[in-house]
Amino acid sequence: MTDANGAARGVCDLRRRWSGVRAWGLGVVVAGCLPLSAAQWLATNFWSVTLGQMMPYEIVLPDSYGPSNRMPVLYMLHGRNYHDYSWRLNAFQTITNAANRRHMLVVFPEGDLSWYFGTYWRRYITLDLTRQIESNWYATAARSIGGFSMGGYGALYVAGIGQAYDHTSYRSVSSMSGAFVEPNIPEYFGDLGGPVLSRADIADATAARAFPLLIDCGNEDIYDFFSIPLYNLAGKNDILRDDLLKRGRVLWQTLWYYRPAGGHNWAYWISRIPVHFGFHDNALNAPDVAITSHAAVVTITTATNQISIAGTAASDAGISTVTWRVSVPGRVADGVASGTLAWSATVPLISTGKLYIAVTALSALAYSNTAWMKIYYSDQPDVVITSQPGMDVAIVTDALVRVAGTALASSGISSVTWRVQGPGVTLAGDATGTAAWYADVPLGIGKNTVTITARSFLGAGGTAVKSFTRRAISFRLRTVRAKARALYLKTSDITHGELAGLTNGMGGGFVLLDSYMFALDNAALWKRSGAWNARYRLPKSKYLNGYLQINGNPRGDWLVLNLTLPRKFPEPQPALSNFLEQIALGTNVPLSIQLGPCDGTTNVILQLRGTKQPWGLFQAKGAWLQ
Repeated sequence: MTDANGAARGVCDLRRRWSGVRAWGLGVVVAGCLPLSAAQWLATNFWSVTLGQMMPYEIVLPDSYGPSNRMPVLYMLHGRNYHDYSWRLNAFQTITNAANRRHMLVVFPEGDLSWYFGTYWRRYITLDLTRQIESNWYATAARSIGGFSMGGYGALYVAGIGQAYDHTSYRSVSSMSGAFVEPNIPEYFGDLGGPVLSRADIADATAARAFPLLIDCGNEDIYDFFSIPLYNLAGKNDILRDDLLKRGRVLWQTLWYYRPAGGHNWAYWISRIPVHFGFHDNALNAPDVAITSHAAVVTITTATNQISIAGTAASDAGISTVTWRVSVPGRVADGVASGTLAWSATVPLISTGKLYIAVTALSALAYSNTAWMKIYYSDQPDVVITSQPGMDVAIVTDALVRVAGTALASSGISSVTWRVQGPGVTLAGDATGTAAWYADVPLGIGKNTVTITARSFLGAGGTAVKSFTRRAISFRLRTVRAKARALYLKTSDITHGELAGLTNGMGGGFVLLDSYMFALDNAALWKRSGAWNARYRLPKSKYLNGYLQINGNPRGDWLVLNLTLPRKFPEPQPALSNFLEQIALGTNVPLSIQLGPCDGTTNVILQLRGTKQPWGLFQAKGAWLQ
């Protein structure tokens, strides 16, 4: 993990000391941490309690550094066989230029051959060094960490394990050419007395952390590595990437991974420094912004053409503005939210379907961050038919039926149309009205399907469907049998395959045969059996027993009326004591049938042509009767 420019150095070489702070750039030595007027690269040291020795580090201060402008800190770890000053010796101008354009301090600690591994070296970075920087420089507690080669390994190890055990958190973590090698290689080199964490362990330590990860490795990072020929470090980085993705990291959302051209050398690392500095600068300084009023994905179907959202925003530098923007392809709306740290906004829903709302917080230093919200917005009108409530199928006798109702959509209703499909009829037209509408719809004899379609001003459509059975004044009479004390009547082709509308208790019902009427005056006495059968039991009486039964199967529907008189009536006797006295058999007999919500009755004349049997039975079978 070194190149020709590297200089090997052991722990004994850490004896370098400064009586003050040496500064490169202006060429001065500063006795303390005074505000500087130009970009500075300084070297100093401090006593590490954890390691029990003086440890050097170098720090770059941008030209805006000062007591009134505290800054977050980026810690950059060097690779194997390099030192804290190696960054300055190899990439002075690149780092100085990159740091001077950023709002952050950059610290380069000494790591020797430690791999930053183990409790002591890790705590030296996470505890001792952070306390030194945040106590002695104008630094905030916001920190990020990165590194190259061994330092890339160390950055992920320190951030992942350090947060778990040392409670030191990092805003972002990055690695250039990370030495995610086999665990025993540092031991093989003699750097450490044992193996380091494996790639899978590193993935376990970092995958679930909140910080974003940037990892890159040169595509040509394949070389003879001591006794290992053609060691493919780029491939090892690929394996780590895959381990992170398996553990929940999302590519280009929480994990950024690149394989640009380059090898394991300073030419590659210098080319990547601006990218890494920009990545960390944004993570360190971008304000926190969140939409707290809604989930990240929302479905809206209520009648509204706007949504009220709210949330929070925060930044060490303060929040100057919070703006919102809603967009669909080809159409955008934007505005400024009310408030900053706690903000709210009313956002128009400019289209149906999928919309994106972006809320962007801008800090006083002009850094920005955006929270997103996805909306599936339905402007589909809510259409209700109110003129025939409570019935799946409405029973009518008229050739023209008035259908009325309401329609509601968030953007308003632009039009309402109707369409009917039935026996011998397929028609369409415009309804009268919009939010409240009505239409006079023609029906064919039999079952008709009426579809009402309302369209919103944003182009969404909604429908309501109602079935109407139009009854012709006709049915087929199958059998009439009458005796003095019993009456049996059977018809067919009367339900048109519809049963619920005949037995739902809406309106009166009766069967009238000549002067005798059997009334249905209690809907609760209908007993349903299966999909097609219903039976009406006459209330218990001393004077009359019987039932009305309907089979609604459209392939063979029928109605049966079965009545019996008691053999002995109590005193006083009822008016009806003999069916033969009430029904003038052998003559024209009027028959009317009305069931459920049917507005009219079927009134026919029966031509009874039966013969009298010894037991007094009269019987007639009819064809289609009008």
